[in-house]
Amino acid sequence: MEIVSRIGRLPGIRRVRELIDAIFAHLIEIQRRHDVLEAIQAQAEAMNRSRFEDVQRRFEEVQQRFAEIQSRQDALERLVIATQLPPKEAGYDVVVTPNEINEKHGTGFLLKRVFGGCPQMMSVRSADHFQGEHSFGEESFLVSHGWSSRPTWFAHTLQQLRGRVARRVICVPYLLDDIKTAITLKEVYGAPICLWLMDDQSVAIHRIPYELMREFLAKCSLRLTTHSEMREAYEREFGFKFYLFPAVVPENLIVEAIKTPQSDLLAEKRGALFGSIWSRKWADQLMCTVKGSGLQCDWYGNNHPLGFELNDTELIEAGITPKGIVPEEQLPDLLARYPYLIVPTGNLEPDDPGTPTARLSLPGRILFGMATANTPVIVLGHPDTPAARFVQHFKIGLRSDYDPDGFRTAVDSVVDGKTQCQMRSNAVQIAPRLSSKDASDWVFRSLDLGKPCDDRFERLMPATVGDKYFTPAMEGYFSPAIGG
Repeated sequence: MEIVSRIGRLPGIRRVRELIDAIFAHLIEIQRRHDVLEAIQAQAEAMNRSRFEDVQRRFEEVQQRFAEIQSRQDALERLVIATQLPPKEAGYDVVVTPNEINEKHGTGFLLKRVFGGCPQMMSVRSADHFQGEHSFGEESFLVSHGWSSRPTWFAHTLQQLRGRVARRVICVPYLLDDIKTAITLKEVYGAPICLWLMDDQSVAIHRIPYELMREFLAKCSLRLTTHSEMREAYEREFGFKFYLFPAVVPENLIVEAIKTPQSDLLAEKRGALFGSIWSRKWADQLMCTVKGSGLQCDWYGNNHPLGFELNDTELIEAGITPKGIVPEEQLPDLLARYPYLIVPTGNLEPDDPGTPTARLSLPGRILFGMATANTPVIVLGHPDTPAARFVQHFKIGLRSDYDPDGFRTAVDSVVDGKTQCQMRSNAVQIAPRLSSKDASDWVFRSLDLGKPCDDRFERLMPATVGDKYFTPAMEGYFSPAIGG
């Protein structure tokens, strides 16, 4: 042990030990610095990765915005090209409606009848009321505005149409959004507007505010409505001229021969209910009247109205058998078999939600049944409704109150052989004048002129002294074939 101790104290050995300690300490420092460098490198890599992901995300956003700009540029280029073309060579004829165009409601039937075969038609609707079931136009769009500002209507409409250009607009307004869309198309593209007013929205019914309706009417190049009462009411209320364009009937379905009702239906005095029911009160009055009369009828149409519940059981118990919606081309033969049609309307009672509709609406089903089946019509409701006035003016039917005895008396009258033949004969005289032949051409030519291109409908539909624009010359408007 002493020898080892002495060796350890030798100067050379101490130097070696010091050197080894120094080398070991240096190695520890190198390891520490290496660990620090690795940590710095890892941090740098994480930062670089984050920055790369951020740059990549921003690049994708730029790409997306570039695509949007490119799309808008393409749309603008199409619009510029369209403005340089004659109007008839550019864009679409746009039909603006409140909901889907289909065969589950009268407006859908009528629009398809008039414009269904036209090229370059586009549909713009404000809402879906039939689960999106729509069959009209080369293209169709859903455009709703809510309570947005006017600049937002414009922006939203153009965004939804994605560069499509409107050349002419046919607007059938029921909702506020219908008006907003039509005004947008007019202001942006300079497209002339034809209004076809089928039901009141601003006189007896206040669904569309007065000021906006007035602005819209001022922007229309042609204002059409389906019957005289509506025309008179709107001319008085707003001071703009309206013309008549009734609910025309398919040319191929019009009959010019007097039909004979089916013998068993005539003997049973069984009728066909053919019309819409616009309030629960109408439904209750109708069921009470039919049931109390002891008669029965079959209902051809949508027996599940919008806005209120109506089930098949209560209808059947009242003597009304629901037949549902029947294809239009099958209806004439079916309806002609019956000795009479029933068309319900309102009693104009203040507490009836259907009163505003009854006051100014003429059901197109009356014209269809008259022209395609010449079956006499019994209107149930107030005598001052357009429906009651129409059938009595043209002597194609009768009116009755919602009263079982009164209804049965009306039925007894129309099933009489002489009355049946006379009413059917009157219908045959009028039918050809309601033909849909060239109806779309008539509308577009009239729109170009700003007035009807001929007087075929002005000579047919009855004007009254209530017409703001009534003149003595218009007395010839009444059909001489029917007589007084």
